[in-house]
Amino acid sequence: MDHGADRSNMGETLRDDYITIGSPGSQVCAKNVSAMLVACAEANMPIEPEKNEGPSTTISFLGLELDSMKMEVRLPQDKLIRLRAGPQKVGRACGLLHRTGPSTVDQENIQISRKTLLVILFHTPHSTIIKTLFRYVASLVNDGLRHSSIKGYLAAVRQISIRQEEGDPHISQMAKLELVLHGVKRVQALEQAPPKRQPITIELLDKLRGVWLAGTPTWNEQMLWAASSLCFFGFFRSGELTVPSDHRFDQSCHLSTADITLDSYRNPTMLKIRLKASKTDPFRVGVDVFVGRTNSPTCPVTAMVDFMLIRGARPGPLFMFSDGKPLTRSKFIEGVRKALDRAGVDSRPFSGHSFRSGAATTDAKRGMGDATIKLLGRWKSNTYQLYIKTPREQLAAASHTLAQGR
Repeated sequence: MDHGADRSNMGETLRDDYITIGSPGSQVCAKNVSAMLVACAEANMPIEPEKNEGPSTTISFLGLELDSMKMEVRLPQDKLIRLRAGPQKVGRACGLLHRTGPSTVDQENIQISRKTLLVILFHTPHSTIIKTLFRYVASLVNDGLRHSSIKGYLAAVRQISIRQEEGDPHISQMAKLELVLHGVKRVQALEQAPPKRQPITIELLDKLRGVWLAGTPTWNEQMLWAASSLCFFGFFRSGELTVPSDHRFDQSCHLSTADITLDSYRNPTMLKIRLKASKTDPFRVGVDVFVGRTNSPTCPVTAMVDFMLIRGARPGPLFMFSDGKPLTRSKFIEGVRKALDRAGVDSRPFSGHSFRSGAATTDAKRGMGDATIKLLGRWKSNTYQLYIKTPREQLAAASHTLAQGR
């Protein structure tokens, strides 16, 4: 057995590896390898001699070990050693953290990603899962994750266990782990809490417009303004209007010009946005979002029409920079924060959800009913109430209202 061609003699290439198989004790493999080297040289595809392996009854191919004598396909020994060393490495890191603190863990250079730890948990026997979960929680705390995020990772562990038919290790069934999580929550509550996310209200939206549209706006400024106005009035999550990264645009799930429809080209009063995928639509059924003209400086229809006039029908994501790169979520948030800073507003409490939260807060403040807010924001539960930030003045005015009841 050797790196060569297909299963008969020679032939197809799989990525950058090739394999050939011959009868035991024959010269088939050796001849095929020689012929492959000549063919690759003639095709100007040089092969490093040290990367050739065999002829042998056991070789590594595509990261797996093939054994023609035992008729086995297995993981190479070095990978098994690294995998088995994983829990010990986690335990060592957590032990160091317990004894001396995070600095020693850094000095020992024991860095394990959260994804790697999930893989280790996937291969952990159910009988020892509790101890491993303690170490897992400790590593997440050391990474700086908050209590709510840690519970999210534990939910992923629970799903792994259920799929492996190892039972349902729900936190409520693990008294010690629940106490550990309670302790994490209390300790983190004593620490300085990060600034609470603030909503972008209609007043702040107007400040953004003033920054971006002052004078003669550039392509990028008009694009950021159109995205912000649409995000606010359409109750969009920032990720629904943007692309995850520069090279991950997918027309089947991300917005493009084909997803925008005007009710009239001469005098548009309404936009229809076809949202093909979202956080609450895992099966990509899609939904139509309607945004109307407001006849105000912050009008989303006007902002979108102005941007589409300079953007044109160029293929690609709906929102893109002048150099053709897509508007990513991180670039969108960065652009908004820079504009808020220029407007004299502390941008730190604002995030990608601030537009959605601001729209819900503004509508609630102006007396719009809960059912309408829930429908506009496409919320399927009452979680929208968490996005509504009631002004302190309105809360204080409740005292006056109660006094009038005498």
